[in-house]
Amino acid sequence: MLDEQPHPAFAQMMKASADTGIPTLQLLTMDAPYLQAIDGDFEGYADNELVLTLREFDSSSWDVRTADTWVLNEIQRHYPDTRPMTSDEWHSTN
Repeated sequence: MLDEQPHPAFAQMMKASADTGIPTLQLLTMDAPYLQAIDGDFEGYADNELVLTLREFDSSSWDVRTADTWVLNEIQRHYPDTRPMTSDEWHSTN
């Protein structure tokens, strides 16, 4: 369900991401503190390859999908209580 009165930065973000996407730092400058995604997926690419998917439930729950060992290590370093999800768990959160 879409917000009936989204923050103006949402339209800017959608327009900017329509073609090649938005670099991380540019995304963070787009009024990020005022935006909240609910049931949203954010995808990260290196060149044209999908390397990371962040699935947000309500700003308090994030699921991360990646095969990049460095990303996994960094997540576990910063969030030591994280645990791997099974494929079934990932698909059930969609």
